[in-house]
Amino acid sequence: MINIKTKESQLELDIGFYDHYFHADELSCIDQPIAVCADLFFKSAYFFYSLYIIWSENWYYPLKTEFLESRQQILSKIGLKIDFKMLKESENFLVLKTIKRYIDLRKPVILYLHRASIIYDQVYGDIAYDSIHGIMVTGYNMDHPTICLRDAAHIENSGAKYEGSGYGLFRIWLKRGIA
Repeated sequence: MINIKTKESQLELDIGFYDHYFHADELSCIDQPIAVCADLFFKSAYFFYSLYIIWSENWYYPLKTEFLESRQQILSKIGLKIDFKMLKESENFLVLKTIKRYIDLRKPVILYLHRASIIYDQVYGDIAYDSIHGIMVTGYNMDHPTICLRDAAHIENSGAKYEGSGYGLFRIWLKRGIA
């Protein structure tokens, strides 16, 4: 993992694009960021995690039912764990500071959002649509408060063509007001 740092107020973890890996039909947008993060800390962990989660979801394997617990169970097999933090709505002002702290430690951040809040999704704005989407945050720029998102975007119905076996992790910079 290469660090791209142009000045003290900006840092981006250069993790690549994972564009020849699984797409959302094979590995969910929720598990894709976990697999990529695991791979950054343990060689070939992307494939280990992916195989384990695909196998357990398609064939019966006794994983714990809670989302976080089941993912922790898989990651524990390779000595990794998710450092989970949940911010309350009243703590939104801490989002950029929390992201910056983790990125400075060379740890990407995974955010789980309601798909209705994702501007490129067809259900954008539909608060009745209660599905979750996972994205990674791999950088920040505090001079112009922005964060760098890495997203295995849901483009299945967009008409976009893709090569290889996956959509890759698109790189998107969002301003604080949008984020």
